[in-house]
Amino acid sequence: MEEHQQMVRVRELANEIIRFRLQDRTTYDELELRNNVELLARSVIDLVNVNLEEDADPATSLKATVCKMKMVYNNMNQKDLEVGFKQIYKFDAPSDNSIGITSR
Repeated sequence: MEEHQQMVRVRELANEIIRFRLQDRTTYDELELRNNVELLARSVIDLVNVNLEEDADPATSLKATVCKMKMVYNNMNQKDLEVGFKQIYKFDAPSDNSIGITSR
């Protein structure tokens, strides 16, 4: 993928992350958020270094940035899918009676 296409991909992933966050009703635990924020901050640093031409290998940095953004996107998307799946199927812990256990 050429540099321009990688930059466009980073933008698309960032827009999707924003969309998830704005429309998302899920909650995230602190560790999960810390990891996502770190990956996003590292992506910004990589992009700035490429833009300022301070990076020795811009092509590799852009590939790494796309990977970091995909990780955050997938993490947030997975959380969204889990919530949607639970809402659709109304998952709750089964009660003892619902699985055929009777007390004696």
